Amino acid sequence: MDVAASGVAETVRGHPVDPVSGAEGHGRCLVSGGDLVGRVVGPRAGRLVPQPRGGVRGGVGLFSRDVVVAARAGGDTDARAARWRTAEAARARPAARVPGGCARGPRSPCLLARGRHLVRFDARGGQGCGATGGQYAATVPELPGTSAPDAAGIPGRVARGDDGYEAAVRDPLFNRLVPDGRPEAVFHPQNETDLVAIVNGARATGEKLALRSGGHSWVAASVRDGGLLVDLGAFDSVSINTAARTATVGPAVRGGHLGSALVAEGLAFPVGHCGTPGVGGFLLGGGLGLNWGEWLPSCFSIRSMRVVLASGEIVRASATENADLFWLARGSGPGFPGIVTEFELQLRPLPRDIRLSSWTFDLAHVDAVTEWACRAIRQLPASVEVSLVLQGPERPGGPATVGGDPDAPTHVVGIVAISYTDTEAEAGRAFAAFEEAGVPPVAVSTAPDEAGAPPAAVPAAPDESGRRTVPPGIHPVEHLDRLSVAFDELHVGVDATYPEGHRYLADTFWSPRDLADLLPRLAETLRAAPSGKSYILSAMPGHGAGRTLLPEGEAAYGMHDTSLVVPYVIWDDPAADELNREWLNRVAALLEPLSSGHFLSEADLRHNPGRVAGSFRAGDWARIQRLTEQFDPTGVFHRYPLA
Repeated sequence: MDVAASGVAETVRGHPVDPVSGAEGHGRCLVSGGDLVGRVVGPRAGRLVPQPRGGVRGGVGLFSRDVVVAARAGGDTDARAARWRTAEAARARPAARVPGGCARGPRSPCLLARGRHLVRFDARGGQGCGATGGQYAATVPELPGTSAPDAAGIPGRVARGDDGYEAAVRDPLFNRLVPDGRPEAVFHPQNETDLVAIVNGARATGEKLALRSGGHSWVAASVRDGGLLVDLGAFDSVSINTAARTATVGPAVRGGHLGSALVAEGLAFPVGHCGTPGVGGFLLGGGLGLNWGEWLPSCFSIRSMRVVLASGEIVRASATENADLFWLARGSGPGFPGIVTEFELQLRPLPRDIRLSSWTFDLAHVDAVTEWACRAIRQLPASVEVSLVLQGPERPGGPATVGGDPDAPTHVVGIVAISYTDTEAEAGRAFAAFEEAGVPPVAVSTAPDEAGAPPAAVPAAPDESGRRTVPPGIHPVEHLDRLSVAFDELHVGVDATYPEGHRYLADTFWSPRDLADLLPRLAETLRAAPSGKSYILSAMPGHGAGRTLLPEGEAAYGMHDTSLVVPYVIWDDPAADELNREWLNRVAALLEPLSSGHFLSEADLRHNPGRVAGSFRAGDWARIQRLTEQFDPTGVFHRYPLA
């Protein structure tokens, strides 16, 4: 971008820039040190927009794609080094919320530089105030017909064919197995005003919108063929009201960040077991978060939300205000017909003593281990969360990993139990069920006898202390006993099982059977997995009472049963895509006859479209379809990401 000797860029978005000195004139103006140094002319007249890339994040200037072309406030007219020091981006917030904000009206956001008003945009198209010492520092008159923002000028817009387009689509996605379809453009809105402009523009042109909060969708739900992708990355604020035990969070806030912010205030919320997903998709899909058997899925802790509707209207939804929309938002996932810009969450006191116990056994003992674990699970208090997992040789620390134990079994069955209690004594009592679960029959040999019969099964005695913290007679490969863990570090171990730069498939299966029945059926299939990183996670929410755990009819999320089994397929070589897809299909073929439904957020939607309806109760699915059409009758938003 050429820069004139006066420090004024010659063009902005293809429109000429005229140097001016002290004159207002028509079009948008550039400001430096309180003086007008240029104005943008032409039908678009440029725009002062929040900075999408490079420079100082949150700064404001005039841009041509990623290049800052406006002069910096404060006397420096080097256009390429432009760095506006602002409290708020233009149009981003009302003036009343800007420190030292303009007193001329709450609907007129201000642009500040070094504490001074330089530019004010009148929401109804008036002049700029920019008062410094009673004089205008700059004016920004509106041109006829430009009072409503044009979606094509929203900051950070990257269109098909632009430099950086493919990166804008792919880079935020954690799953490198990206669908073939592509949107026409990617938007990076900075505020609700931008979102309204995008929605109104899409409604007028017929382009459908897909949304991305954090890019952690297993099926890359934000990537659709055609339409527009709206990246909500700028909506990442967290505000905590300690006295009321509530938090207001944006959809792009990562679960790990939210957990750390809450711990600092002595509070908790059922954040996700992974720390990297944005809370937007997590909450809309139901949210199977920490201690969900006692605290319930996270969507039941939402008090209210702000939503941009397909009409362009911004509304608040709660149990008492726009109740149908509130019901729909809690569980309908990527098919929700609106853009949630903030969630108000109900918090709870932080458990003061969180303990973790884990046991890892050779997969050869899967029958005995799962039988023992299920017996213990049914006796546990609600404050203990338990997961069972079948893993292969490339699990974190496994024998096929760098630094792993080469003598460890290649395939294992693991149990992780976490108690959310306030004292060590309470944790001890909570874990007692594992000691009291009795002595299961345990195979003393993993090899068949000479006649080919299965190994003999005999009971084994407790250890010397009399405690039975592991199935008697079986020696765990690894065992952690009541390890103290911080609430905001519980995601660290889970995150390690999802390495960056990999390709992923997943599917989900609710079943009325317990895990002692389900997991042994999958052991040999796990051994045949083409990737040693793939694994099968499972749980029995409510310790076997999952079918009656949820408040019926309160939210779109309502599909539960005794057990949930989730196979995760993880690999890094694109040449192995077909092999790993075939393996997931084999796992699904084993589980589908035993399944009563699916968990939407991690179901294999693109390959199995029936998973959508199967993730809801029959009556709820009919209501979801009806409400979706009611709130988005013209189809502004993409529906579910199906094949």
